[in-house]
Amino acid sequence: MQDLRTKKTLMALEKAFYEIKKNKQLEQIKVKVLCEKAMINKTTFYNYFTDIYAFSDYIENKIIEEKFKILPKHSNVLFNIKQLIYDVYNSFNCKEIIILFGNRYDVLIKKCEKKLFDEYKSTINTTKKQLYISFFIYGASHILFDSKGTESEKLEMLTEILDNDFCNKMGINF
Repeated sequence: MQDLRTKKTLMALEKAFYEIKKNKQLEQIKVKVLCEKAMINKTTFYNYFTDIYAFSDYIENKIIEEKFKILPKHSNVLFNIKQLIYDVYNSFNCKEIIILFGNRYDVLIKKCEKKLFDEYKSTINTTKKQLYISFFIYGASHILFDSKGTESEKLEMLTEILDNDFCNKMGINF
């Protein structure tokens, strides 16, 4: 458990990071500028993190954990990949994610995939199921974040693709 001083320091750094990240790519953010904006000493920053990339990784993992905590829980028995993809999309389609990951959705998707595999390891328990889930995670993210069309058109397309008949044809039963 973190003491109050540590919590305040990390919150100040996080707030400053989001403010700077709105206008700059990660590679452009300097620890010195971040610390000045957060009103903490650089030495304090380096007590917690080795560099700006380690700090960014910390923030990314933190927000993914927070988002997964508020997702509706899918029991392993009633696992529904279509509903899960919708829930993840709705949860992750927010300003913080857009600011934090910017054009690095590949990093977000990779971290979400790992989290899904960890959360549902008793259901996604074969290589075939893992490959199937990866295929839909990456495909769905491309449709939702990188392709043309309205949000409703994209979600409708995913519904067609993720139809249970298609899953059955693929030989995947959850």
